[in-house]
Amino acid sequence: MPPNLKFVIDDAEDEWLFSEKFDLIHARMMVGSFLDWPQFLTRAYEQLAPGGYLELQDVSGLACDDDTFTMDPPSCPLAEWWSLVTQAFGKMGRDMEAASQHKARMEEAGFVDVTVINFKWPVNMWPRDSRLKKIGMWSKENTLDALEALAMAPLTRVLEWTPEEVHMLLQGVRTNIENERIHAYWNM
Repeated sequence: MPPNLKFVIDDAEDEWLFSEKFDLIHARMMVGSFLDWPQFLTRAYEQLAPGGYLELQDVSGLACDDDTFTMDPPSCPLAEWWSLVTQAFGKMGRDMEAASQHKARMEEAGFVDVTVINFKWPVNMWPRDSRLKKIGMWSKENTLDALEALAMAPLTRVLEWTPEEVHMLLQGVRTNIENERIHAYWNM
């Protein structure tokens, strides 16, 4: 690790007490994490050195380019899971679709030359393209790993599901994620 590099892990919703300015602030997969995105972006802007960068990498929902998967109406347990998670987080004041507003909010905070690069991350290995198939392999593992963590507390505490009901839903979701006939992808 270069001597001028250090990683800082802190609660970004708390007051920022850093004395130094940063050249780079990086936040990944933080949708649903902040109650106040504009406040986070303003703090990041103020904490950057002149010429510094803020990099955000976030998901902005599930989609599909054919008829193998739909969100509205939910075509399968995977779509139902994401819809329920989004609904529960929303009731807690946490926006799972916040990434769609990152560019505008960054500009409002003072950032200039904001660049958005969109990617499609397949939820499994359905693509024919070898590069996308490999992304799908990793995306599948990440999604499977995150399913219960994203669902259990919001669905039981906010939507008043039982843990057993959540586990039943997740069984179907796991089956969907393994099904390469479902051509869903994460918008990144």
